[in-house]
Amino acid sequence: MSLQGSCACKAVRYEVDELATPISHCHCQTCRKTHAAAFNSAAGVRPEQFRWLAGEEKLSEYASSADKVRFFLLAMRQPSIG
Repeated sequence: MSLQGSCACKAVRYEVDELATPISHCHCQTCRKTHAAAFNSAAGVRPEQFRWLAGEEKLSEYASSADKVRFFLLAMRQPSIG
């Protein structure tokens, strides 16, 4: 099962072949702050099963913790993937 997604303005698009972990909700301080919400819903993905379809050059990234990389769209300064 292939899943596709994008940022809000659709400048960045990606595709995932399958999820490596179930979808879960994180309530940590970083997720709440980054998403301006009570929690973030996310699932793990293996790098070999993820690919950018468009706009990768429009992203910047940072490691918010030892095992988590967050991406954001440079032009909009908002979280895109993570």
